Amino acid sequence: MHILKRIARICKADIHAMMDQLEDKELLLKQYLRDMAVALEQKEVRQKKLNQSRHQAAQRLAHVNQDIEKIEQDLEVALFRDRDDIARLLIRRLRPLTGLRSDMQHFVGALDSEIAHFQESIDRQRHQYERLQQRVTVFFDQNEQSEWDMAPAGSVSASVSRKLSDEEARLELIRRKAAFIQNKGGPPQ
Repeated sequence: MHILKRIARICKADIHAMMDQLEDKELLLKQYLRDMAVALEQKEVRQKKLNQSRHQAAQRLAHVNQDIEKIEQDLEVALFRDRDDIARLLIRRLRPLTGLRSDMQHFVGALDSEIAHFQESIDRQRHQYERLQQRVTVFFDQNEQSEWDMAPAGSVSASVSRKLSDEEARLELIRRKAAFIQNKGGPPQ
């Protein structure tokens, strides 16, 4: 039984090692960056919706305040004219509006707080995204440079490392002489 567990553990380790080799680190980093960018975009869309909700609530609150102000003015006129029946009616209309105004003010305040907190979160995530993006760029640059540094001399392209044959050298000499004569207008004196 103990031997089977050890064999199973060895198989798992081999599978994990094989999966690590199959995973391309650069591709994974790029995918993580894309995922972060998508998450950031989704948060920004939610932030816009919160701002829109706050704007609508503020407009509704402004309308309620206008209604209250109008009723208050009418109430003053009714009291001035000694019209208690109209004053009572206006007070009955005023009471629910003041409650609504209070609720709306709390709602707008809560939205302001949520928007500020959410904006901090977005700013923090955007900063982390930009830092990670810079680190990934540096990592890719360093990785590419280390690949060039570690490349054996024989792996450099054949056109750079191979020697020219005598015929190729003569042909190149003829081309250069022709170009030189063409540029200078004639053979050198």
